[in-house]
Amino acid sequence: MLRPVPPLPRKEQKAASPNGTGPAPPTRNGSTRVPSKAEESGGRGLETGAAVWVSDPSQVWTAGEVTQSTSSHVVVKLVSADSPEDDLEDLEVPHTGGKVRLLRRDTTIVDAAALQYDDLTNVPELHEAALLQAIADRFQRGRIYTLTGPVLLAVNPFRHMPGLYSPEMLRSFVSAEKLQPHIFSIANRAYQGILDHDESQTVLVSGESGAGKTETTKFVMHFLALTGAEAVMSEGEKPLSRVERQVLRSNPLLEAFGNAQTLRNHNSSRFGKYIELQFGFDDGLAGSKKRLIGTRIRTYLLETVRVIDHQPGERSFHIFYQALQAASAHLPELDGMVREHLGKIEGISCFKNLGDSKCSELLDDTGDFQATLAAMQTMGFHAHEVADVLRAVLAVLHVGNIEFTVPAKNSEASEVLPSTGASDDLKAPLDEASELLGLSGAQLAEVLCYRTMQAPGEQVIRMGNTTKQAAECRDALGRYLYHALFKHIVEKTNASIGFKPEATFCGVLDIFGFEFFKVNSFEQLCINFTNELLQQYFNNFIFENETILYQEEGVPWQDEDFPDNAGIVKLLQSSPSGIFPMLDEECFVIGGTSGSWHRKLIQTHQNHSSFGVVKLQNSTFIVKHFAGPVTYTVDGFLEKNRDRLSQDLVRCLAGSDWPFVRNCFKDSAENSVSRSPSIRGSPLSSNSPKVRAHRSTVSSEFRQQLQDLMGQIRTTTPHFVRCIKPNAENRAFVDAAVPDPRPLFDRSSVAEQLSYQGVLEAIRVARAGYPVRYYHFDFLAAFRCIACKDVQLEMEAAMRKFQESCADSFLVESIRRLLESEPLRSACENAVAVGRTRVFLKQSAAGRLRVAQALARAAACTRLQARYRGNSARQQAAVRRRAVKALQAAYRGFRLRRRLKEERRARAASLIVAGLSTLVARRRLGCVRYVSTALQSLVRMRACRKEFARLRQATCRIQAWWRSWLRRRRMRELPKHLRNIQRCWRGAVGRRQAADFRLGLFRLKRALRRLLRLRWAALKHRKWRQGVMVNYRGASAQAQPLAKAELLQKLLQLEAEHALLERQAAILRQDHSDLKASLVEAKSSSFLRVFGLV
Repeated sequence: MLRPVPPLPRKEQKAASPNGTGPAPPTRNGSTRVPSKAEESGGRGLETGAAVWVSDPSQVWTAGEVTQSTSSHVVVKLVSADSPEDDLEDLEVPHTGGKVRLLRRDTTIVDAAALQYDDLTNVPELHEAALLQAIADRFQRGRIYTLTGPVLLAVNPFRHMPGLYSPEMLRSFVSAEKLQPHIFSIANRAYQGILDHDESQTVLVSGESGAGKTETTKFVMHFLALTGAEAVMSEGEKPLSRVERQVLRSNPLLEAFGNAQTLRNHNSSRFGKYIELQFGFDDGLAGSKKRLIGTRIRTYLLETVRVIDHQPGERSFHIFYQALQAASAHLPELDGMVREHLGKIEGISCFKNLGDSKCSELLDDTGDFQATLAAMQTMGFHAHEVADVLRAVLAVLHVGNIEFTVPAKNSEASEVLPSTGASDDLKAPLDEASELLGLSGAQLAEVLCYRTMQAPGEQVIRMGNTTKQAAECRDALGRYLYHALFKHIVEKTNASIGFKPEATFCGVLDIFGFEFFKVNSFEQLCINFTNELLQQYFNNFIFENETILYQEEGVPWQDEDFPDNAGIVKLLQSSPSGIFPMLDEECFVIGGTSGSWHRKLIQTHQNHSSFGVVKLQNSTFIVKHFAGPVTYTVDGFLEKNRDRLSQDLVRCLAGSDWPFVRNCFKDSAENSVSRSPSIRGSPLSSNSPKVRAHRSTVSSEFRQQLQDLMGQIRTTTPHFVRCIKPNAENRAFVDAAVPDPRPLFDRSSVAEQLSYQGVLEAIRVARAGYPVRYYHFDFLAAFRCIACKDVQLEMEAAMRKFQESCADSFLVESIRRLLESEPLRSACENAVAVGRTRVFLKQSAAGRLRVAQALARAAACTRLQARYRGNSARQQAAVRRRAVKALQAAYRGFRLRRRLKEERRARAASLIVAGLSTLVARRRLGCVRYVSTALQSLVRMRACRKEFARLRQATCRIQAWWRSWLRRRRMRELPKHLRNIQRCWRGAVGRRQAADFRLGLFRLKRALRRLLRLRWAALKHRKWRQGVMVNYRGASAQAQPLAKAELLQKLLQLEAEHALLERQAAILRQDHSDLKASLVEAKSSSFLRVFGLV
């Protein structure tokens, strides 16, 4: 059954982009790029039998095959391994375009075949569907790294990969120039660039939260820190240098203060960082290999708003939980004030800023705190400096516990809410915070609840803050303190490791990827602007690489096909009409609000191709980024861009007794202006000045820092790493309980990440101009069937020469002759370029070549089929002839075998009859002999028995007479007194037995009388009970006749009782009989029988 696909409306066709997320990106000259044939949604140019990818809502892309191609549409049959073939429907896709997109499918990169392409840019037909399928196939087989030109794609496996990052693997990448895709390969390429060309390098790592950016950055730093060390290059136990050890130990320290648990990742980096690893020759060691000699860390976008609040299920920064859970074991080593405050804390629930967060099962806070302390020690932190760090952490927590209330006499002011139930050991939050900050409680309460204002030439006016303003001031103080602490950690780390400005370095950039949520604000705009700049730099880098490739191949080209996001960057930062400059200007307009800024944006940019509005939402605007359109909500933009601290608070903290706080606010107090700086509630960079000009804003410092960063990166050679998160559940397998679990790979999520990380855009950039590319040998192998027979023979000879000598000159002439043949001359004009090693084709030429290839293959298939059918017919005729002869021979043999069988049966029957007659005669003779013998035996046996009986009887009589004579003689010989004793004993035994008999008889009679009495008592009780029941029912009531069932039951009871009595009587009779028998035996027994003398 065909399921037609409706075409898109005319307006949607104009607005639809190649990836379905927005309009087509502009080219380098500012015009809109027209999608190529491979990017059209229709089926134009697809021949019958073509393998295609079909867009699918659930699987993103599913395999299909064109079964019919007409002038108006194509029919596609879906191919799925998970669904039965009968359940799949055929799609009818029009040539003019529709909601279903079709892309050509290369069957050479399916399943295990994808492993042969470590670099997917070598695939002739590369697009988003082929890229997604290749990544999925490689990931299912344990290949988590894939190259797409200069970009390394790293898919997070969410499990330990044995041997993938072992010292042996690291050593193999150090000693080899080119191996399989690996993060060590990228790091080694950067290191080799430093060694070979003495040029600085940069590794740019990006991806969403949970994609593995932090771990990837660690692996890069680990490789670069160890690649020049002798401990890696040899098997001996040679120690690392101080710088190498400090670089390796800096990660746990930065993670403790800059990482937190989010819903997507239990160890998510909440800041960006750019680490410059410097390489040079050791002064004290001779050798030609450079090793790590210095490092400088720059941090960006610290999310200090997480210090104040976080979403349910998330946690604040790790250091808070480490300090509260694990620092108690190290109390004796800490400063007295820190030890005192830590000893009074009962747990995480004591602090409001930590909310309902708990200790994570995936994190070991105790072990991580020990690693943090060890890292501090490696970085040169002394004991009092460690105590200052923990004191600052506790100060941030206690500041967050301060609460405010409305005074009774002034509803427009505020005051600190006194602590309820505070004991002597547990002070109020204000007292705890002020003591830790080196202030008095009154001073801190004054600057939080009041503010001063002074006009030029006027007196100072003291005004009260509302509870909301006081809470905002408290939160700003907490954010600024934590940022100052984080900045102090980074500066101390940089100072400890050391940095030489003139040395060659390799930078590692770990920063947020493209972000879009349900509600996007100022933070997302800044982060996405960063990614726009990085994408622009990436586009230019790819453009330069493509230019070099075309020049090396000697292919003429035009740069108008290359996409560029310069229009979006200009929309965001160009002065004075850019989004960020207009936001800065609005921050200093009296009475300026986010709404007025939003109206100015719409008025200025409503006709811009990369700007849009949502008609039904008045407080939103759309920026069409390279990765897709993002809707931003303007609420809070101005407040986040200003984000200032009050001058009173700055001056108060600048006079603190604690040097750490005094140094943090000293410069701010001198400039009389300060703010809590960050697009996420903290400064943009830990390396930026504390306060810039009077009109400085968050976005202006942000853009300045980005400008400095991009300027630094442009002076280096870049290497790109894109981290991919395979599923949102952070699970390694679909079902880990099965014997051979399958890795969990969410195609929709991965496709989105490939889009908004710019990987798909990178493919479009790399494949602009001539998107289809073949090596000379592969081109001839694929399309030689189009040429005539003579040309094909020449091509085969050229291919054999190429295999022998590997010289492309043998193939170029054959390719030119093929392209100049009559069917292809007009189709390939200005659409095919033959380079030194490759053939470059536009989509139109590639489509014509495939059509010609399909026609040539169809003609060849027809000839092959005809020849095959002829051979099959001749073979079948020969088989039939052989079969007829075999049947005839078999029939003749069958008749002869049947006749022979009948003759054998006749002879066998005669033999059987003769044998049976003999057997019967022998059996009869045997019977006669047996009967005669038996009769004779019986006669003789009877005579013998009679004689034996007579002899036995005579013997018994003799024995009896002899025994009686012996007994009589023995009795006569006995003395008389023995005979008297014998007689007396027999009398005594008889009397005893008679007494026992009479006693038994007496007991029997007594038992009978007892049974009779019980029986009569039962009968009397029954009659009494019946009488009582009659009296109870009434004298007039007559006994009701029993029912038939009751009578039957009563009869059965009586019969059971009767049977029981009969059994008892039988037992008594048996006892009576036994007693009588004993009495008779006693009377008849004698003295000698009792003693066993006879």
